[in-house]
Amino acid sequence: MLSLAAVLEGREDYVIVDGNLEADPTARIGSLMERHRVELLAVSVMPGPQMAAAIEPCRAVRTQHPDVPIVWGGYFPSVHTDAALNTPYVDFAVRGQGEETLLELLEALRGRRQLGSVRGLAYKDSQGKHHQNQERLLKGPDTFPCYPYHRIPAREYLLPSFFEAKRIPSITTAVAPYLCGRLVSAITFCKWGRSLRSCAISLNSRPSFRCDILRIIGTSRIAAGSCTPSARG
Repeated sequence: MLSLAAVLEGREDYVIVDGNLEADPTARIGSLMERHRVELLAVSVMPGPQMAAAIEPCRAVRTQHPDVPIVWGGYFPSVHTDAALNTPYVDFAVRGQGEETLLELLEALRGRRQLGSVRGLAYKDSQGKHHQNQERLLKGPDTFPCYPYHRIPAREYLLPSFFEAKRIPSITTAVAPYLCGRLVSAITFCKWGRSLRSCAISLNSRPSFRCDILRIIGTSRIAAGSCTPSARG
């Protein structure tokens, strides 16, 4: 969510609704729909429970606000694009990295470009036929702005773990650039308390990791400390 928020910040009016925090995300989205003119509902969807949780609010929006387009992004539509588009409540599916695709989709919805020119986008036309545009090349995380942590209740993401009482997991990689498609997520756990520590970060740690951590510090008032990624293994 924050990856997309980073490219929207300062140029679009948007609201983040996190189904992991909201007691009733469907009601929350419905309330926003009633109070604002919404151009697009963008939903991040992973296989499993997150996909099941995404269905209810999307169905409700399609029933109550049929003119509002809905786009799915994330693991599920990237891998199972046609399955996502087969549903009556998904109009667009983003395959792969979605930051630039989302911005270009907004331009297309506003009549400033053709849908077929948006790389990484799949969609269905008025006849229900599926169209998959050209792939979008993956860009490094440092290509995009730092995350707008002030847009989320950062303190509510501090959860107990088997490491210590409260830590923040921060994924500091995109994907591993291997032909086998193996994913590598380097997760850093930031300690909540007197100091801020980082575990070893494996492949492809992003140079702007310090930027992200400092923004978490500013939002959550975590005591500053050293966050130095380890050398590549």
